[in-house]
Amino acid sequence: MSINQNIAIIKLSAIGDIALSVFVCEFIKQKYPTSKISWFVQKGFGEIIKHNPYCDNINEIDLKAIKTNKKAIFDILKDIKQYKQNNYDIIIDMQGLIKSAILAKLLSSKNSQIVGFCKNSIKEGIASWFYDKCVEIPYAQNIIKRNYTIINKALKLNIKDLDIKNKNKSLFFKSSSRKYPIKKNKKNILLINGASLKNKIYPKEQFAQVINDIKNKDYNFILVWANKNEKVTAIYLNNIAKHNNTSLIKKPFSLNELKVCASKCDMLLGGDTGPTHFSFGLNIGSITLFGNTPAFRNTYKTPTNKVLCDSNNKNINPLKLNKQDFSIGDIKPQTITKTIKNVLFAKYATN
Repeated sequence: MSINQNIAIIKLSAIGDIALSVFVCEFIKQKYPTSKISWFVQKGFGEIIKHNPYCDNINEIDLKAIKTNKKAIFDILKDIKQYKQNNYDIIIDMQGLIKSAILAKLLSSKNSQIVGFCKNSIKEGIASWFYDKCVEIPYAQNIIKRNYTIINKALKLNIKDLDIKNKNKSLFFKSSSRKYPIKKNKKNILLINGASLKNKIYPKEQFAQVINDIKNKDYNFILVWANKNEKVTAIYLNNIAKHNNTSLIKKPFSLNELKVCASKCDMLLGGDTGPTHFSFGLNIGSITLFGNTPAFRNTYKTPTNKVLCDSNNKNINPLKLNKQDFSIGDIKPQTITKTIKNVLFAKYATN
């Protein structure tokens, strides 16, 4: 592979999936420091990758616009034609969907090689028809391992689990003048109370019990929200807190501001949702709560990054998620409280 190669990576969405994949840029640049990496992402999600020194270009494609406006496809094709002029040597589809595979094909030129997952390794197997080289790894395999496996195969790298544990930060941000409710001399915990699906959300009454079970005023739960329902929950948690250990934000954060705030915290606590996974990219502690999605696949465990779920979680088939599974609520608040203390103990023990 030429060290001057142009590399296009397609990982369109969603917030958590992007946060758990952008780390690959660091390892690509380590081996090919003069290569140029262009990342293709759904419009609105570029902010997650923005300011990353290992990524040269962030190209936002508004594929969702086609659902409401069929004519939007003409603007998209115009943009793709412009990007195609970069003559990418290799295009890596880390998404594995038909739409991302078609995008890869449209971006390719005569000498481009398109790499993606094989038919049995993705949800939409037809996508593999568009690839020149297919990489086989079970869909149920851990998402971090899937991400670095396809990069290893595509670019002849040798990323291993130990490298992931020792990686640099992969999420970056622009400094902000906004005031963040970080309390000095306290253990700051960013609490993510919402998610895109109801069965990914931990019950607010149980979150309240977690907050109140930690009676020590040395803790500060920062309550963030991004929509009306999350705001209602955040206000509820703030009002019911008994020990003056919560801080409620007055208006929602942008993605950049969320990264800034998270980076100042000791740990993140929330369900299997994008903002919780910022902990991986920021190299900070976390507790991720799982119900209907598989913990073994959707996060990366370390001494300061823990997952909590019920005993049946290990049997979940990621290709057949149960929409009526609300087992996230079976996680006992006392278990979360104990784990918070263990994570923070591990954090300060290693610092």
